[in-house]
Amino acid sequence: NIREASEQINKALELSQELNYDKGRGEALIYKGVYERMVGCGELARKHLTTGIELSRRVNNKGLEGYGLLQFGSVMVSAGKKDSASLLFQQSYSVLRDSLNPQMLSVLYRTWSKLFNLQSNSEMEKKYLLRSLAIRERLKDPILLLSIYAEVASYYNKNNQYDIAADYIKKAEAYIPLSERTAEGNYELQYVKATVLIKQSKYAEALKTLNDLRKYAQSYTTPQSEVSLLIEVGSLFYDLGNYELSLVNYY
Repeated sequence: NIREASEQINKALELSQELNYDKGRGEALIYKGVYERMVGCGELARKHLTTGIELSRRVNNKGLEGYGLLQFGSVMVSAGKKDSASLLFQQSYSVLRDSLNPQMLSVLYRTWSKLFNLQSNSEMEKKYLLRSLAIRERLKDPILLLSIYAEVASYYNKNNQYDIAADYIKKAEAYIPLSERTAEGNYELQYVKATVLIKQSKYAEALKTLNDLRKYAQSYTTPQSEVSLLIEVGSLFYDLGNYELSLVNYY
């Protein structure tokens, strides 16, 4: 729920400033930078992330510093500056590899894999995804596992390995009660599941899931996220030769 997240970030930032608490202020600014990136405000995102990274470095919080650097890299990816993004990911790795924060390192590997995807380097994309997966399986954190299982399922799905993708979806769903297997319960996983269902020609179930995802995106995410969802779905139906449904989503 990005709107609720924004409100809580602003409260944290205000309180940390009142207390003159640099560690809290640095963390709040980094998450504010993440929020601005998600809503498409790249300049504001860079401003908040820069200050947040500097504060985190000042208080020697390597986990947060590394996280800020990888998020700055994501801003560069959104701006089409892939070389700058790669450099920032390398800087993040230099910080995180010596920290005691494997969770943040797993986030870096997962984010880095997305850059390799944009560079059409499937081998490196898979390598970094599996690095992230290995860390999260050792940590045994259900929330971290849910997101990486969805990401790995998406990788195998787009490479036409639907059975492997379905296996990872089942692994993820093992952590979710049946009543929570909804768009609100896990947006990312449900999207991947819908794409697999479409590839398996299970259109009725897939369309219901996609409709739920769109309603959720309209209510709780950003306009950019909703547009991205519609474009992805339109592209998916276009590839399958269903041009009518493709146009509906594009329009």
